[in-house]
Amino acid sequence: MPIHWNTRSVQDISQRAITSLIIFCLCVQIGFIGSAKAANRRATFAVGIVKPSPPGTQAPAFRLKGCRFEATRATLIDLISFAYGLEKKQIVGAPPWVETDKYDVMAQTDRKHEPRQGQWRYMMQRLLSESFRVKFHRQRMAGLRIGTRVAPSDLLIIDNVEKPNTPF
Repeated sequence: MPIHWNTRSVQDISQRAITSLIIFCLCVQIGFIGSAKAANRRATFAVGIVKPSPPGTQAPAFRLKGCRFEATRATLIDLISFAYGLEKKQIVGAPPWVETDKYDVMAQTDRKHEPRQGQWRYMMQRLLSESFRVKFHRQRMAGLRIGTRVAPSDLLIIDNVEKPNTPF
C-alpha cells in the first residue's frame, strides 16, 4: 500500500529537522558538544610536582581523588603506562633507569569537576613531556598476545628521555 504524504506532514518533518540542525550547530559552537580530543586538549594540571621517591621497596600506588592525582613509588614506565593506557611490555627503547628509578607525583587540576579518564591521561602525558622531555613514536604491530588471543597493538617506542638531576 503506497504511503500518501500530505503537505502538512512534510512541512512538519522539514521544520523539525531544520530546528534540530540549528540547535546542534549552536551547541557545537558554544561548546556543549565537542570531541573528546578537543576536551582533553583543554585539560591541564594547574600544579604538578614530580620528585624522586625516598628509598624503599614498596609497590607503586596511584590515586585519583576528586581533582587531585597522586602516584607514589612509581617508575617512569609505570607513569607512561598509565598516561598512554598501555601495558609495560608495549613500551620499548627506554634506558634502564626508566624501570628502576622511582618518583612521587602530585598534581592538581583547576577544574570544578573531576576529570574523565581520558583527561587524566592527557594531563599526565603533558606533565611527563614537560618533566622528563619524553619523545616517542608509535609503531603498529601485527599482534600482541593478551591472554589466549592475539590482538593488534601499538608499541610506544621511546626516542628520547632525560633523567632529571633535581626535583622539579
